[in-house]
Order: sequence, then C-alpha cells, then structure tokens
Amino acid sequence: MRNTINQKLQLFTLALITLILLYSCAASQIELTSSRANKNTTVKKSPLVMVMVMGKSVDNRKTIESDMVARLKKKGIKAVGSLEVFQPEVQKYDSAAMVSLLRENKIDMLLINAVLSVTEKERYIPGGSQEVQVSHNATPYSSAGYQVGYYGNYYGFYNNYEAMTEKRFIPGQTVVDVTVLIESRLFDVSKPELLWNGQSKTFTKEPSVDLFKEFSKIIIEDITRNKLLLK
Repeated sequence: MRNTINQKLQLFTLALITLILLYSCAASQIELTSSRANKNTTVKKSPLVMVMVMGKSVDNRKTIESDMVARLKKKGIKAVGSLEVFQPEVQKYDSAAMVSLLRENKIDMLLINAVLSVTEKERYIPGGSQEVQVSHNATPYSSAGYQVGYYGNYYGFYNNYEAMTEKRFIPGQTVVDVTVLIESRLFDVSKPELLWNGQSKTFTKEPSVDLFKEFSKIIIEDITRNKLLLK
C-alpha cells in the first residue's frame, strides 16, 4: 500500500515539474508597458467614442471592440464599435477618409488598437535530474536503544524508516518565446489631436478571450485614470 502511494506521489511530482516548466515558458499574460496622456488639451464632456481594432481576424476584432465598448458604457461613456458602423475594410482607409467618415457619424473620439510587432526567439531549457522517493524500509531497532526505555523504544521502532530514493531524469526541451507589442491611441476627431497613447506587451500568438478582456481592462482604466473620458 505504501509503495503504491509513493509511486503516485512520484508521478504527480514529475507531472507538476513538467507543468511548471511549460507554464513558465508559455504563460499568457499582458501588461501596459507605457502610456502618455496629452495634458495640454481640453476634452469634450459626454463624448461618443468609437473603438476600432486593427487586424486580420474579424472575430477577434469584434470580441475586443465589444468588450471595450461594454466597459466604457459601464463607466457612463457613450461608445460604439467600428464594426457596428463600418465595413471591416474601413481599417484600410487613409487618414483623411477615416476622419471624414468619423465626423459624418458624429464620432467625437476614436480609440484605435493595432499590433506593432510580433517577435519569436528560440530558447533551450536543459534537462536535469531529481531525487524521488520510491519506497520505505523499516530499520530494526538496536538493543542499546531498547535499554533506554521500553515505551520509547517501542514507538521508535515503528517510526524508524529508511527512505529509498532514486534519480529520475527530466529531458531538456526547446521552446519559442513570443513577444507581441500592441499600440493603442485615443484621438479627438474634431481637431484631430492625439489625446493618449499606450503600448502593451503580451507573450502569446494564440490569445484567449480572457486575454482580450484583460487587455480591454488595462487600456480603459489607464485612459480613465488620466481623466480623458468625462461624463
């Protein structure tokens, strides 16, 4: 019974080490690495903000735009996603055509988000070895110990075990570190003028919905903290 438990613990330990190694190399996370707000401007109260996400995947664009719009509305700011108003191809328009379309639709501010760069770098994680416990063998008590005291020796006998261990090898592996740099900009459409810009960094090429939501959260919170969105 004890050997069976030890074997299960051994397998669990090896699996846990593997998961830790994989997670440390490929964990999905995102952070706002820099931001700058225009302090020499006057912003319009109760603006209509359009959120636009640049990219090839319409589904991803829609997911992020919808989440950002929902967060803005929750803060009492009127907002709309670009895909609710324009065709997906609008991201290919030049600046003059874009400004004209925004003004025609009475958009006061444009929050635009786009991937600046994606870099990949291979990295080798060397293997190693670990001592794992495989069994316990009871060691006999000594006669000298017996003379110290009957009861002390009795309990000592049943608790005196010799741990048997062996080395297990964990193979090395090559992983690819991915860094994705994203830029976000908030414009005043009427002037036009840059009100805020920020850069975010994440470490996965296969973002999840949770990652999109975290991205939306950090962007909206930073813009709000800089008092650029007034009810």
